[in-house]
Amino acid sequence: IDSQDLSLKRSQAGPDSHAAAAAASLAAAIVARLQFRKLILSGMIRLKRRSKPDLDQAAKLFVRAQAELAVVRSSLGSGVDQGLGWDESINSHLVPAVPPRVVQMYTPEKAVDYFESLLGQLLKVCHVTHVSG
Repeated sequence: IDSQDLSLKRSQAGPDSHAAAAAASLAAAIVARLQFRKLILSGMIRLKRRSKPDLDQAAKLFVRAQAELAVVRSSLGSGVDQGLGWDESINSHLVPAVPPRVVQMYTPEKAVDYFESLLGQLLKVCHVTHVSG
């Protein structure tokens, strides 16, 4: 299942199926987020191998991740992001007493901007095959 397939099915639904369209929209948003994470992880694994075919494959994966990120950006207001975030009290009983770490929190819009920038930089890295000097 691809997020674009779910968007197409949502657009083909009749006007009487408003609840079904909302559910399909929510499903497309979740699938886009999962696909994005999968693609970026697979691309990073390929990038680590450093061979020319792996770098080319990593670039293709990062381009697909950019497409999924566009779907994520379009679904930011759909309510998928509600309730997600950082909770510092989770698992705090499992770690010893340490000074608190500074964690910078991003809004969903800024997070998507950050990932767009990161993917642009990773695509540039994929095209570097030789460094002299």
